Amino acid sequence: GRGSAPYKGAAGLVGELLRALRRRPPAALAAMLPPDLPMLARLFPQLRGLPATRESHVPEDMDARVRPRAFAALRELLRQVGQAAPVLVVDDLQWADLDGAALLAALLHGPGAAPLLLVTAYRSEDATTSPVLREFHAALTALADRVDARRIEVGALDEHDAETLSRTLLRADPQADALTAETVRALVVEARGDPFLLSELARHDPGAPRSPGPHDGDGRELGALLAARIDGLAESARRLLEVVVVEGQPLSRALAARAAHGL
Repeated sequence: GRGSAPYKGAAGLVGELLRALRRRPPAALAAMLPPDLPMLARLFPQLRGLPATRESHVPEDMDARVRPRAFAALRELLRQVGQAAPVLVVDDLQWADLDGAALLAALLHGPGAAPLLLVTAYRSEDATTSPVLREFHAALTALADRVDARRIEVGALDEHDAETLSRTLLRADPQADALTAETVRALVVEARGDPFLLSELARHDPGAPRSPGPHDGDGRELGALLAARIDGLAESARRLLEVVVVEGQPLSRALAARAAHGL
């Protein structure tokens, strides 16, 4: 469904694209902006500062007749900006929405579609239960004759890789010399091959006593680590984090600055 911030999963791509566009000289920028950019800006308000979106009127209802033109405008922008086939990366695709999945699939086909490499990552346990992932996989299946889709299973870190990551992370700790091999081993056992959890364990008091076996997997350990990390933030950073979580969509820099200062 459509939440408070539609097109989740694609907003980051559009943000990167906007930064690339702003690096272009004004004349070059004006020449590459497609006529239907205002329609794309209706989907992604951060684009409204671009010249082609000023003093333009777009119907409020982005219905089925208008949305394909907005998607085509994004394809054209990618073609204009990318000197070679661009690489687009979307992490945590399971947290996207159906609109975002439709947009990503639309980048892979259609008039003016440029060659590109789209890399998506998602939790394997959500593959059969997430409507977004099911929709995206169905789109890839429908495009099988035009898209070379490859799936790579990324499992948990094995013991050797987990120990290597642990030692790499601990080298940044000024007390690393005092940490024993038993500490590294305890971190590896507790993280159970999860690189994110391992990173948080190494960041938060890595020399603390560890339980000899794995946790029951209910996320309480990770939650405690994240809570401790948030508690260690400056007051302004905590205020900003609270506003971002409540807002649930991208914020302008001005609004983020006001939130951080409690305005």
